[in-house]
Amino acid sequence: MLAAARLSFLRRAAPSPARLFSTTNTMSAAKKIVVTRELMPEAMDLLRKKEGVEVVTWPEDRSAPRDWLLENAKGASGLLVMLSDKVDEALLEAAGPDLKVVSTLSVGYDHCELAAFKKRGVKLGYTPELLTDATADISAMLYLMATRRAGEAVRFVERGEWPSVGWGPLLYAGYEPKGKKIGFFGFGRIAQATANRLIGFGVSSITYIDSGRHDRSERDAGLSQKWGVPVARAASLDALASESDAVILLAGLTPETKHVVSSDFLGKMKRTAVLVNVGRGGLVDNDALAKALKEGQIAGAGLDVIEGEPSIGADHPLVKEDRCVVLPHIGSATVETRTAMALLSARNAIGPLFGGEVEAEYKF
Repeated sequence: MLAAARLSFLRRAAPSPARLFSTTNTMSAAKKIVVTRELMPEAMDLLRKKEGVEVVTWPEDRSAPRDWLLENAKGASGLLVMLSDKVDEALLEAAGPDLKVVSTLSVGYDHCELAAFKKRGVKLGYTPELLTDATADISAMLYLMATRRAGEAVRFVERGEWPSVGWGPLLYAGYEPKGKKIGFFGFGRIAQATANRLIGFGVSSITYIDSGRHDRSERDAGLSQKWGVPVARAASLDALASESDAVILLAGLTPETKHVVSSDFLGKMKRTAVLVNVGRGGLVDNDALAKALKEGQIAGAGLDVIEGEPSIGADHPLVKEDRCVVLPHIGSATVETRTAMALLSARNAIGPLFGGEVEAEYKF
């Protein structure tokens, strides 16, 4: 009931073009925080009940328009933004010299122009370490959906084809996880939590590619002992592609990792392997993946993130591809996790305006 009520609340749109609230009698003296999407009541209360704060909120249940944000950011002391909001030099310039902090309701900050923050001395708050379990659940789920062809099977039923086809011994038969080699691109907290979940399905080994800056042999030995399977850094990116039965992407997006999954990478994967991306959409070349799926170079894919999101329509090649499961970036989307993220984002936005710290601050 609680979850349903909260979700119902989040879907409701207010009628006014902007929502203002202040606990002070003198609005001109209040510090303005612009919020680009209505949050859970607990988080909004934290903002609105803070003495000396004026809250301006985009009231509709969709992303705030760029022109609205640029206009309302003027004179703001803090911005509380979503992943879909581009925080660049133009926005920081529009906000002006009073801007102290930008708080993003995300662990990622690809939408933030970090050089502009550093130049202006604006702090950046984010929400790390809150979404590990929720995102690991989605990662494991997408792997299972891709390897067991669940997405294809659902579409088959929705198209009304089941009655005419009936049951067949290989009808949407996929591959079971037992005995399979799982490869990770990125092996931080979420990747390790995902691996921990898949161990229960009987996978045979875990390999990974990471930055390579640190010796992880002692950690890997501990995980291997804990899980009862080999855990090791892959010899190379090519080896990760060619030897894995599933490649799960859980890394950040940098100039070096952009389109790391290319035509060349996909061409080295097993035809029975699947690709899962719960990291950043830009890690994957969409056109190359669509072509690989269409030509049967790999068995399937599961995507929680996709380059170009949220502008991904029903006619997108990967959405139309039966063997690709596409989710609308819901890795952290449990009521519990998103509420915790919203509360932290609110605290991140308030703290530095009153002489405090950003509770979870990205350090430049």
